[in-house]
Amino acid sequence: MTKTNEIEILRATADKLGSDSYLGPWLRQVLPELEAIIRSDNLPQITIADAVQQAEQAARIAGEQIIREAERNAEKIRRSTDGVVDTARSILDTIEGSIKRQEQAIADQRRVRALLESRIRA
Repeated sequence: MTKTNEIEILRATADKLGSDSYLGPWLRQVLPELEAIIRSDNLPQITIADAVQQAEQAARIAGEQIIREAERNAEKIRRSTDGVVDTARSILDTIEGSIKRQEQAIADQRRVRALLESRIRA
């Protein structure tokens, strides 16, 4: 049997199965690939089940890479925000200290004023 005969049988089978069958639409879809394989003398080295398994494995690996990249990005963001939080804490501590000093100064001024007023009255 020749390559041309095999290709004709595949085409005829796809036509005979038609679009209302289970395999007809699929066979029509893969027919160009099958014809190319036959013409090139390369036998298919992979089954559909193998292809599905390889695709699942590739998807799993890609998913793991995406997760690792997302975790690295999250860590960078965490480190970046830690610096911002530390800076904000430092600024708040400075403001708090300034407020306490101003409150102390106001309290001291009130005591001096009260002392002066008591001496003026006496």
